[in-house]
Amino acid sequence: MGNPDRLSIPAQGYIVMVIAAGGALLGLVPLQRLGSFNLPHLAILGGACAVAAMAQVVKVEGSTAKTSYNLSLLVYGFTLVLLGPGAAVLVAVFACLIDWAWNRYPWFIQAFNICCLIVNLCVAGLVFRGVLGAAPTLSWRGALAMAATAMCFVILNHVMVGLAIVFARGESFAQSGVFGKSSLLMDATLFASGSMAGLLWLSSPYLVPLLLIPLYMLSTTLRVPSLERQAVLDAKTGLHNARYFHEALDRELARANRFDRPLCVVVADLDLLRSINNTHGHLAGDTVLTGIARIMRENFREHDTVARFGGEEFSILMPDTLLADAVPRVERLRRIIEATYFESSALVEPVKATMSFGIAQRTYDQNAQEILHRADLALYQAKAEGRNRVRVALDRGSLDWVQGDSYLEGLEAEEEDSTAYRVMILGTEASAPAGIPTAVVNSVAAMDRSPDAHTVVESSLVAGSSVAGSTSVANGTTTNGSRGSGFPGWRVAAVASAVILAATAAFWLSLSALGSFDLDWYKLGLLAAIAALTELLSVEIYVRETSVSTSAAPFVAAAVLFGPIGVLAMSIAMAGPAMIKPR
Repeated sequence: MGNPDRLSIPAQGYIVMVIAAGGALLGLVPLQRLGSFNLPHLAILGGACAVAAMAQVVKVEGSTAKTSYNLSLLVYGFTLVLLGPGAAVLVAVFACLIDWAWNRYPWFIQAFNICCLIVNLCVAGLVFRGVLGAAPTLSWRGALAMAATAMCFVILNHVMVGLAIVFARGESFAQSGVFGKSSLLMDATLFASGSMAGLLWLSSPYLVPLLLIPLYMLSTTLRVPSLERQAVLDAKTGLHNARYFHEALDRELARANRFDRPLCVVVADLDLLRSINNTHGHLAGDTVLTGIARIMRENFREHDTVARFGGEEFSILMPDTLLADAVPRVERLRRIIEATYFESSALVEPVKATMSFGIAQRTYDQNAQEILHRADLALYQAKAEGRNRVRVALDRGSLDWVQGDSYLEGLEAEEEDSTAYRVMILGTEASAPAGIPTAVVNSVAAMDRSPDAHTVVESSLVAGSSVAGSTSVANGTTTNGSRGSGFPGWRVAAVASAVILAATAAFWLSLSALGSFDLDWYKLGLLAAIAALTELLSVEIYVRETSVSTSAAPFVAAAVLFGPIGVLAMSIAMAGPAMIKPR
């Protein structure tokens, strides 16, 4: 998108309008207060420009590949409160110009970004002065003005950027994710933190360096959305990985069972990938994998889940989809892949590839593993019949959603294979379909009669063992049938008792030694509420049993302001969420 002529007429008009508005405000706003700045003000302005420029250049990838976070919003909020909107505009323009020179964006994109920030900061400045009025900045109206300013800046900024995406790409706000919860909250947190730093400077400039500690944690937190996204993506294809697919399948299956909605699962396998690698090289195999991933992503709905299980295996979750809809869509995908030539600069000649597909749909008494198993059996049949075809595993109970085999009506017949849509009827005592061992089909039939038999099927398929002697470790039951005790060991009980006694003694000793504190129950309650909220929002980053939160900050504040009573109140406030959240 380096040429503005490639944009649609509405997109060009919108960009021109924003640039014109920003240019007009740039010529008016800075003249309001900058002429009265003294040397310290100019020093602060210069430092803000330098910090904002570095933050603007060093961005952090956001919750999507097309979004990013940076700490420059914090500098804008600080400058707006301390020096006014004119200074904030100059800081933003300087930072964006440095970013432009560093990253070489197309001129019209960066001009739009600069003018968008100018409009947002000017409107935010008007909101701040309007809400604050004649009240001092260090007052409750000052806090209200900061909150309103942060909300105004963030919402207006996201609306303006979202409209640009609508006009340029045709993506709605929901599709672009511009109003994603994490994106809005992160930007609001950055801008509000900068505003609070400005208020802290007005109170005592020597306290501002203390913000460097939470600033480090905030900058680290900015990387969490990107890490979360990368944790559920396959690095080679960009599709979701197996972990995310299983989570999505469990979630959608629970919803389908609750509301009695259809659901289809597709398991796909790239045919003869090893042959492609041996004939054309591993780069050819990678080219085919990434090309197929792109085709699959483009041919399914936004709320479908397309994942790579590993190697040449893929899976597709299709919520609210009948077999009558799933089969032709998968067959269409198969034909597109079959007709595609995969090309790359590393390949001497284009490469052809095909895929085999197995489809299964939700039935009344099956769990996620059983549905996947049925789809895998259908894929097994497709591979056994010669590959490059679609096979469907049907359970007779699922025919309540369609009348008999009516979902096959209207499908275009395969030119070379009139049985391209042949259906495997599972859950019967009939003979095994061609290419599938009889023992496997009989295991599936047994699975239909026993909802817990999937563990038996897995053990017989993996180990080849008989049904007898198989064990389960579900619902807290060990292999010998016993249950673990729900009570802690005597060592844990002894340590807990010692901690309780030490805490009680420390509370009474500190209460008698420090004397009484002036208690402001409103402030103490506010700190307790903040601590409880931060505990509820704690992030489990490292391991499942530990989490990271900022509740220590209000805890220390309560201890300093209100002594032992504050410590007791905060301990109770933090213990409640810690006990409730795991449930």
